[in-house]
Amino acid sequence: MWTYKGYKVTELPAEVVGMVYKIYYTDGTQYIGSKLVRTHKKLKPLKGMRVNANRREWKETNWRTYNGSSKLVKDKTILSKVIMYLTKDKRSMSYLEVKELMAVDASVNPSYVNENIGGKYFENVLDGVYTGSVDIRGGLFNDWEEKLWINTILLVRVRTKEQ
Repeated sequence: MWTYKGYKVTELPAEVVGMVYKIYYTDGTQYIGSKLVRTHKKLKPLKGMRVNANRREWKETNWRTYNGSSKLVKDKTILSKVIMYLTKDKRSMSYLEVKELMAVDASVNPSYVNENIGGKYFENVLDGVYTGSVDIRGGLFNDWEEKLWINTILLVRVRTKEQ
């Protein structure tokens, strides 16, 4: 059973096309995803109508019984299914899903079973981050706080000279 803002959901408004959801499992893991609630099929124009007339037939998907698309969650027991956002279009749905996944670092966070974000960012996404030393103004630094402090001072000096 899906819940939205603490209430059980059995029907959705007609203008809702998709949802972003979070599924909680009994082992403490979570899964964030998106699901189309309705899809449309383009139909041929009726006799006598313009050729480019838009006729669409809307069909409801299996959102009520949907449990996620990941193969990693097929054998897990679901604790609860929560709708985070309801959207009127696919673009908003995709954006909100990626936003939520990035906010919790889902592809590298072990408490989430999401394998990737948008088919683009996988669990090895941080393998390319450089962690060595950097030579800044003749000094060798390998601590991020010192680099940030020096860059802030340099930025303040540049802004002061401009004014």
